[in-house]
Amino acid sequence: MTDFSLARVRGLVLSRQGLTGPRLGSVGEATSAAVGVFGSAPTCYLSYAARVAGFRLEDLDRELYGKRSLVRVRSMHEMAFVLPVEDLPVILSATNAGDGRAEARILKAMGIDGPLYEHWSARVLEVLAGVPTASVTELRGHLGADAPKYLNYVVALMGRQCRVVRAEVRGGWRSDSYSYAAWPSWTGAALAACDPAEARAELARRYLWSFGPATAADLKWWAGWTVRDTRAALAALDVTEITVADVPALVLTEDLDALAAAAPPKGVRLLPYWDALMMGYERLARAPRLVDAADHPRVYDKSGNGTSAVLVDGRAAGVWEFEHVKDALTVRVAPFGEPSRRAEIEAEAVLLAEATGSTDLTLEFTGPPGLLADGARNAFMAPIRLGA
Repeated sequence: MTDFSLARVRGLVLSRQGLTGPRLGSVGEATSAAVGVFGSAPTCYLSYAARVAGFRLEDLDRELYGKRSLVRVRSMHEMAFVLPVEDLPVILSATNAGDGRAEARILKAMGIDGPLYEHWSARVLEVLAGVPTASVTELRGHLGADAPKYLNYVVALMGRQCRVVRAEVRGGWRSDSYSYAAWPSWTGAALAACDPAEARAELARRYLWSFGPATAADLKWWAGWTVRDTRAALAALDVTEITVADVPALVLTEDLDALAAAAPPKGVRLLPYWDALMMGYERLARAPRLVDAADHPRVYDKSGNGTSAVLVDGRAAGVWEFEHVKDALTVRVAPFGEPSRRAEIEAEAVLLAEATGSTDLTLEFTGPPGLLADGARNAFMAPIRLGA
């Protein structure tokens, strides 16, 4: 088998995702290049800022709420992603979104049965038929005093089933508080169905194009599939077995020439926690692919959550966090070693300030960060302030 260097593999993946060389041209292009962007705020905005040339917060808002070409919906490994509406039939069919198993788990957590859930979901749809959008709190108000305590779970399951959609955000670009709308009224049509096996094969192809070369274990983790479904999806594709730094991997056969010609990545990017790249591989593969083994505990916590990373030439070389108050943006960077590439890091901070409409930028460098496991709960969300 042909062996490829990690540097060459990183170069192919990062160039396709707009993380080395020229940034991509649009939010839509970046979404497809990563097969979806994690939907939680502020991650989604920061992931696009790292990938899209001249990105501004309103660029994503325009696609989500104006054109409605993108939506937030649970899909791969049951996480919420920003996905193109046109790709939903394939992606949601491939990831079993809203299937009976997920419904059973949520109903059990709610402590109710199917008929009672259907009663309240019908009531929610009745409310949404009369208003453009409504938050869970507003839905409670419309439903009256008999609205159940578990209404938020009802809405969550309806979202998984694509009966409602997360519509407009409430509280700004860092907020994860949403209003909801009935799915057909927001997207213009009910969700079309695809053959699950064919959809899984197509999603596997897209994953390997965006993240490959990769392993079957990487794909299984990323998609949230069983071993059987993963093997079947890969068997339907034309793939070639190679090695990456002597570790077996799979690449689309059509990508062999591109991989052989890929240049090692150059440059700096500021990636947020839960960025698509940093969460694109199963845990054992993340070092040394994305970070040196010695620094892995500074980038990933014990649950596998990836923190905000300073990506230098394709590898995590530090962590960072920010504060945004009105027009003032403070970016703090904690390199793993001696601070280097300061000018490039500053240039990325300037781009982030422009993206967020900040006119007052402060860039601070601190000492090396501690281990995420030794910090406060959810230290990955603020690795300098909450880390050890």
